[in-house]
Amino acid sequence: MDQIMKKVLIFLFPLLLSVNACKNPHETRIQEIETLMFALDSAKTVLHNMDTGMVIRRYRSCNENLQRISALADTVGRDDVFLIDEYARYQKAYRKALEKIGPFFEEIEVLPMQLENLKKDLSKNLIDEKQATSFLKNESHAAITLSQVIFQMSNGLQSIDADFIVCEEKILHLIERLEALKTRKS
Repeated sequence: MDQIMKKVLIFLFPLLLSVNACKNPHETRIQEIETLMFALDSAKTVLHNMDTGMVIRRYRSCNENLQRISALADTVGRDDVFLIDEYARYQKAYRKALEKIGPFFEEIEVLPMQLENLKKDLSKNLIDEKQATSFLKNESHAAITLSQVIFQMSNGLQSIDADFIVCEEKILHLIERLEALKTRKS
């Protein structure tokens, strides 16, 4: 039995060394890229599930309501000023979200392609160690940042949703009150 074991080990040992030598030296980087691609895929799903139509409607609604208030009254009370200020903050949040969403759709498509190309180059050993480290550092920073910003924006929009609805109701009541005052004065 020992003789057979020795022969098997003598045969398998060089075979295992050759298999290990054939292993890609960039294997850990390739795994990092796959992890980044998974994170980007999750961010892409969140971005595509975001109700951009709702964001657009709310932004337009804010614009229209603030214009109506401006047209109806030159001066308003202190509480109304605070309410209008709060409403303007929602308008600003929705405007910022709209400005970011468009470029995010493009970037969320381009970045995985760049990572896939880097992965292919690494698997074929077309990139040296220094370049691989530099490229992976840049791409991972971009992927992580993009994913975080998308998740934060989605959470932010969800968190202000209920408060916006309450504020908008108050704004609509303010508009009704201002219209009634204007009608009485006419």
